[in-house]
Amino acid sequence: MDLNQFGTNEFVQFCSLVGAQPYLAANVRSLPAQEFITGVKYCNSSPKSNTLSDTRAAAEFPEPFNVNYRGRQGSVGMDRKPGDHAREPSGHAGARNGKLPCATQSQVQRK
Repeated sequence: MDLNQFGTNEFVQFCSLVGAQPYLAANVRSLPAQEFITGVKYCNSSPKSNTLSDTRAAAEFPEPFNVNYRGRQGSVGMDRKPGDHAREPSGHAGARNGKLPCATQSQVQRK
């Protein structure tokens, strides 16, 4: 049974505990790009800079998480081969116009 008790705050905290960098991915087939951008702003906004940072602070995380790796995910279709995503532009519309840097999973694995 999934009680949905392991959210963004817990994920970032877990990554810190194990010495890993969090990677946030949007499923572009089910999540509007604006919702993903809002999630990144929640993670990375400076303290007291907007309502998202205030919400994060109210959850006892006043400092930004500084999530550096983010990108898009989608399922590999029947007509696609693994690795095809690496040849496509990374991220969503915001990433393509330079407003939100993104990394593909293959780029993160190389670091």
